[in-house]
Amino acid sequence: MIRVQDFLLHLLAIIAAGSCLDAFVLRSTTCSKSHIAAAAVQVQSSSTVQDVLDFESSELAPNAISSIKWSSSGQTVSPNSYRLGLDPKLTESLLEYCNDTGITKVFWSLLVNNNPLDPDTYTTIASQCDATSWFVQRPETKWSSNAHWISPKDEAAHDEYLKVLSKGGFDKTLEVIGKRFDFNGLVAYHLSFIGVSHCTHGYLHHDFTEVEGKGFNLIIPLMLAKNTAPELDISELQQLNNNKDAQKTTTADDDVVVGRYKYTMDEANMVGDYVGHATSACDYLEAGDMRIAATVYIADVNAGNAERLVKYFTQNYPPKK
Repeated sequence: MIRVQDFLLHLLAIIAAGSCLDAFVLRSTTCSKSHIAAAAVQVQSSSTVQDVLDFESSELAPNAISSIKWSSSGQTVSPNSYRLGLDPKLTESLLEYCNDTGITKVFWSLLVNNNPLDPDTYTTIASQCDATSWFVQRPETKWSSNAHWISPKDEAAHDEYLKVLSKGGFDKTLEVIGKRFDFNGLVAYHLSFIGVSHCTHGYLHHDFTEVEGKGFNLIIPLMLAKNTAPELDISELQQLNNNKDAQKTTTADDDVVVGRYKYTMDEANMVGDYVGHATSACDYLEAGDMRIAATVYIADVNAGNAERLVKYFTQNYPPKK
């Protein structure tokens, strides 16, 4: 049995020995089944969503990277939050695979046809187009939504996901990210599809902390509900106030300033170290609609951050223990 930390350090050793920026195509060792509980770290419990604090938006060319900034001030929201332009064929490849495997159909059943899993439970499904199996989970009630995550159950499904990324030109995307941030190597190691149709209140959390700025969750919209409000809440590390020169770090007693981010097709949101985010409140049920995104965690793994990267691993493959 291989643990996630051993898996990441194994990839690190291979990266050091050869080509680094295409390392996401590397194969891993088969692991036994193990359920992984959600491990996101919650940001301060007190938060205020202010609709007026929107974000700047402009069309991005494929593989262009831009910081996420407040439209009101032009200031960067967080040092590790970015927008990433995507080649349309990446979105097409991922959505086509969801359709072919039956994953999209499963999301329709879970989220629109009123057949959700109970919170904090999981099941497995078989692909309709290949021999892969997939792990379906619904997080705990604290997430206040009917979101479900579908991720590779084992090595075979993990490898197929990587092949779909490669088919969509993700090799070039990794190369661009690696060069932009001066990374030594990159691996795509935490892969899933996420669907949601209802959320009463977003659970503000971090996907990474203290990983030296070397990890990102790439949220890639594949299907968006029609005529809806922004879908993602994003918070900053520092409290906004009227004096732009006197910003202070937030504490547990402060309100966290949150803005709403509107997803754009063929554009990924890059969520890195200490970027607080949550699913925005939404209700697509009356319209019989939902949204689906691919989430691809990438990291420049080293001995210093491998343990921290493992802390936020939420999937079945490979297991933590």
